[in-house]
Amino acid sequence: MVDQEEGKAGYSSPQIGDSTSCINQRSDICEVVAAYRSEIQGIQARQDYRVIQLSEVEVDPVFSEPIPTLLPFVPIMKGGNEEPVIRLALRQLQQDPLLGELEPLLAFFARFVLKSEVAAQIMFA
Repeated sequence: MVDQEEGKAGYSSPQIGDSTSCINQRSDICEVVAAYRSEIQGIQARQDYRVIQLSEVEVDPVFSEPIPTLLPFVPIMKGGNEEPVIRLALRQLQQDPLLGELEPLLAFFARFVLKSEVAAQIMFA
């Protein structure tokens, strides 16, 4: 049941989705949208998002908690742009048969913070 005036669903609890921003964005180039609004024939729809900037999230909990699903994003997280940290993320990805398929994603983000040759050397060593 949706309360159209309040933009809330069931039991009047707000429905908020998560949106992850992978790249640190400059406010003069693009704006991170935290809500979507639409109106069709007088019916309003609204979806609010909680935007998570990975460049502002510390990398340490990914290893200490652990949070293995964030391993491919380590290079673009706060403190994750160092070669030893990226190597550690790669080793942990390789230990999990399901997450091992995400190695290309780790390589992709590693190229944002390391020279391409260094990133390739880490990934294909």
